[in-house]
Amino acid sequence: MGPAQAVAAGRDPEEKILGAIKEFTEAYIGPSILANSIISAYYGKTPQGRTIRNPQDTFTDQSLDLISYVLRQNEPATVSQIRRIGYALSGQPDTSVSRYGRVYKPSEELSALFGVRPQSINVSKALESKASRFNSSIADVGRIFTETYGAVGNVPEAKVREQFEKMQNRRRVMFDEANKDFHAAMMLGLSRSEAISAMRSGGMGVDNASAIANNRYRDYKISKSLTKSMRRELSPEEMQKRQEIGRELMMQQGE
Repeated sequence: MGPAQAVAAGRDPEEKILGAIKEFTEAYIGPSILANSIISAYYGKTPQGRTIRNPQDTFTDQSLDLISYVLRQNEPATVSQIRRIGYALSGQPDTSVSRYGRVYKPSEELSALFGVRPQSINVSKALESKASRFNSSIADVGRIFTETYGAVGNVPEAKVREQFEKMQNRRRVMFDEANKDFHAAMMLGLSRSEAISAMRSGGMGVDNASAIANNRYRDYKISKSLTKSMRRELSPEEMQKRQEIGRELMMQQGE
C-alpha cells in the first residue's frame, strides 16, 4: 500500500503516513491485530503508549475499558465508520481514541462512506518526528558496541568484534528505514531540500541526513570523547590493544 493510499484510508499521519511503504510487508510478517490488541489490553497501554484504562477506576470500569478496546481494534471497517458518523452527528467527542477525545466532522465522515476522506497532514512535521526518533535510537544502537569496546578490564577481542558487527547490522536497518521515510515524504509533496531540512529540525546530524538523502549508509566512527574516556580508565597496554582493534574495524567498513 502506497503513501497516497494511506492518506485516503484516513490513518493517523503522524504515526502512519511515512510508514505506508512498509505496511504491505508488515501486514504479513507482523503479529495479528487480534494478538496485538490482547497484548496491549494485558499491559493496559496501546502501542503508541496511550493508557487504555484508568487504574483509579473501579475494577468493573477498568474491565469494560479493556474489553471495549479489544472489540474496537477488531471490529469491521463498516462498523467503525458508522460509529464515527454517530459521534460526528451528535457532536460528542470519541474519548476511546485519545485521552482528550477526538471530534469528527459530519461532512468528512459522510464523504468517507463513498471512499473519500479529506485529510490534513503535515508531512514535514511527521518526517521531523521520525528523524527525532532515529537520532535517539542511533545513539542507543551505538552503545551496543561502545559499552564493550570501552569497558574497563580485559575484554576478549572476539567479544569486541561480535558487538561491533551486531551494532553495524542494526545501524544498516535503521538507515534503510530512514531512507524509505525520506522518499515517502517526497512522494507526499516535500522537495528534497525540505525533506532534508525536516530531518535536521528533528535533531539529525548533517552527515546522517546527507547519507539518508543520498541512499547511503554512513560508516560508524569511534568518537574522540570515548577515546579520551578510555585513556583515563584503561591501562596503557589495554588501551593500545583496543585502539588496534578499533582501527582495524574502522578500516574494514570501507572495504
